This record gives sequence, C-alpha cells and structure tokens, in this order.
Amino acid sequence: MDAVVIMSRIPVPGKTKTRLQGFLTKKECADLHRSFLKDIFTLGTDRDRYLSYGDDGPVKIIEDILPCDIKIFPQEGEDLGEKMKNIFIHLFTLGYEKVILFGADIPEITDVDIEDALKKLEDRDLVFGPTLDGGYYLVGMKKLHEIVFNNKIKWGTPSVFEETINLIKQKGIDIDLIDIHEDIDTKDDLINLYKRIKNTYIYINTKIFIEGLGGRIDEKINR
Repeated sequence: MDAVVIMSRIPVPGKTKTRLQGFLTKKECADLHRSFLKDIFTLGTDRDRYLSYGDDGPVKIIEDILPCDIKIFPQEGEDLGEKMKNIFIHLFTLGYEKVILFGADIPEITDVDIEDALKKLEDRDLVFGPTLDGGYYLVGMKKLHEIVFNNKIKWGTPSVFEETINLIKQKGIDIDLIDIHEDIDTKDDLINLYKRIKNTYIYINTKIFIEGLGGRIDEKINR
C-alpha cells in the first residue's frame, strides 16, 4: 500500500504566508494558502491520502475544505525535521510500504510528480522533489531513514537540500529526484506563478484567487 501525505499549516490570517504580508493583507495570505490546499486536494485521489496539520489555529478551518477521503492527524515535534520524521513513523506504523510527503507551498505539484516519485521508489531508497530556493517540497521513502531529519540540518535556509543530500551520500543511500518546483513565499514568487498558470486550465483555485487581486498583479507583470 502507498500513502500520500500533505503537510500544512492551518491557514490562519497572520500565521501563514507571512513573507507576502504588505503585498497581501493577512486575510489574503490565508485565503491564498486555502486556494493552494484546494488545488492540492485534487491530487492523489487513487491513493490513500492524509493531511498532517500544524498547531496554528482551529483545525476546523481545514476541515471545512477537506475532501471526505483525506484522513487528518496533527504534527508532533519541536522542529520541521522532527515533525516530518513523526509523520513517516505514523504512516509506516499503519502498514504502508511507500510514503510520499509534500508541503502545501507548491501549488504546481501534479499527479505526474506523485506517480513519478512512487515509481522511482521501486528502485531507490529515497526520492526528493527539490525547490528553486535550495529546499525540497517532497520526500518519499519505503522505510524510515532518520538521517533525512538530522537535527544538524538548518531548516528553513537555502542550504537544506544540499545539507540533506550530503548526509545521505555519507550513508550510501540510493536516491532519485523528480521535477523541481518553486516555493511560493514572496511577491515575486506569486507574480512568477501567475505568469506560468494564467493561460492554463489547472490550478484553478489559485488562479481565481490571484486574478481576484486585480491591478496589484497586473501592474507588476506589465512593468
């Protein structure tokens, strides 16, 4: 059995997408996050799906938009690495043979990415989806590799992926990569995202939200 797990904050105004505040209001930042989640919830529908949520606010905020087949459970741990490790432990304890974990800041992730990651795990120990800013948006494994969550890794910095890969290479663990994507954290990230998706028929919730910003986006794009 395979499991697909989304890791997300609860989209509470003032506690999510904070680097976009100033360009967006706190409420708009939370609404953008909700739009990401709505698009991500369309993925992996033929797999067992889970969402692991943070302690940022009432879980009902997510439950109100959550498809009925996605099971939820809280994140546990002191830092990002410990939280991710505990998610994998939880899913492997349930008996899954492959577990794919990815974050909610990458609205452009697709079913192709998920299936590619699962396929690569047939021959590899670990699979990663790197981000343009030096991190990674997806990690998958067939058994727990605690080295991925080493507390020496500087979480939230541009060196996360490089540090992780260096530690893994020292252990001789086989890895593979899927397509690179862009974290959407800043105004420029959001503008670049809209340029990529404005003429597509996917990421519909995210596209509708950005289009609702009107002149703020159009003015930046046309400069």
